[in-house]
Amino acid sequence: MAKLVKVTTLKTLDDLNTSLAEYKIVKAELEEKTAELNVKRTKLEMDYTPDLTALNERKLSLESNIELFAEENKTKYFADKKRSIDVLHGRIGFRLSKKLSKMKKFTWENVLENIRTKGKKFASYIKTKEEINKEALKDDIQNEVIKLDDARLIGVTIEEVDNFFIETNSITPEDVK
Repeated sequence: MAKLVKVTTLKTLDDLNTSLAEYKIVKAELEEKTAELNVKRTKLEMDYTPDLTALNERKLSLESNIELFAEENKTKYFADKKRSIDVLHGRIGFRLSKKLSKMKKFTWENVLENIRTKGKKFASYIKTKEEINKEALKDDIQNEVIKLDDARLIGVTIEEVDNFFIETNSITPEDVK
């Protein structure tokens, strides 16, 4: 498959200046439209937040009341291994699940320490996230705390990258109109 090659349409500095001028205008319009969108989004959130908050509080209250009813009537409606009941507007019930919990005289810190000290059979139950501190490694190489040859031994080097940027002269939305 052929590789796509990018080709510029700009031929002169005048072409470049024309494109930069259009770029400034488009960037300013984009910022203006984004700001308008953010204002509208904020107004919508402010308009809907009281209703959504009230509805959510009511929903939580109803859930709590229904759950209390089920708990208080567990022997009446959920006897004989029955886990749920169907009513006119839905179904309520209980689902068995398993949860790991610590024993009463232990904290999670005690459990962690016990896992560390009780041998290899528990070692796989400790999560450890390892990642390279790239910023510190780069700084130490640049400050020659670590020699470049030593850095290459572990598979890294400092690479100079020429990043493209565009800086436009300031423009206000009024300049666009």
